Amino acid sequence: MTHPMLHHVYAKTRKGHDEIVRPTFGLNTRQRRILAFVDGIKPLAALSGQFPVQEMEDIVFMLSGHDFIFLASAIPEEHASPRLPKNAVHCLRSANSLTLTHTPEKIHKAKEFMLETATIHLGILGRDIIQKIESADCAHSLACLAGQWTMALCASKTAARYAQLYLEQLKLILFEEQEQLSSSSCSEMSSWRHMNAL
Repeated sequence: MTHPMLHHVYAKTRKGHDEIVRPTFGLNTRQRRILAFVDGIKPLAALSGQFPVQEMEDIVFMLSGHDFIFLASAIPEEHASPRLPKNAVHCLRSANSLTLTHTPEKIHKAKEFMLETATIHLGILGRDIIQKIESADCAHSLACLAGQWTMALCASKTAARYAQLYLEQLKLILFEEQEQLSSSSCSEMSSWRHMNAL
């Protein structure tokens, strides 16, 4: 069975593009190869012959956690996430210009949000990521888990449609200078709660 991650399409954030032009982060050769590859068009499956799946998964999680890349889409279409509002896409691409929050209340809110969505949509299959989220004790730790959490949600039939919106909501909580989603985003974000309350 094909790993769900191989159907995902990633794109570079502004930070990712900057790292390709002016390397400063200290990425190794294989990490830079994947960063250079992602373009918002080609799925990760195109790299499957060059990287073991587990290594690719680890590198993608790392790049996503450090905001070098973001999930652009997940295919096949029945699992594809809806197109994000323009302001949400902009936030994803410019998140590196923001500062991680140090506010305990926001960190707690982000952690609870990640745990709630993972528990509802992943169940026992999400045990590993749920344990990692529970062990996280700061905003940086949660941000580093964001990629793995998002990819797990994308592989879920009930969460795939909302996965990118969930990631956007998480970033609005974890990063300063962003207070709330647009009204249209909030409306879409609330629909999954209504669905699970039925």
